[in-house]
Amino acid sequence: ELIECGVIVVRYFGGTKLGPGGLVRAYSDSVNKVIAEAELVEYEELHAITIEFAHAITRRVNYECEQENIAIVERQFDTQARYTLEATQEKLQHFLEKMQRDITIV
Repeated sequence: ELIECGVIVVRYFGGTKLGPGGLVRAYSDSVNKVIAEAELVEYEELHAITIEFAHAITRRVNYECEQENIAIVERQFDTQARYTLEATQEKLQHFLEKMQRDITIV
């Protein structure tokens, strides 16, 4: 059930020939030990959006992003504030529903 991962096993020859079956067992045992010790993180597909809003609500936008665990990837300030946000589709959708009156999706 693991995706986008790899394990590299390096075996220095120490004079003992393991044979094909022994090598497979040694490599498999090494990989299983690594997986048992690894900190596994659930895969989440992330999406990015860019929003614009008035400077007056910057603190509220920052707060709502923090509450929804949405990463602010980029911040730009001109006549309007412009943020690029990154999170799962569900988190972004919830954020947009809360903020729909105050922000514009660019």
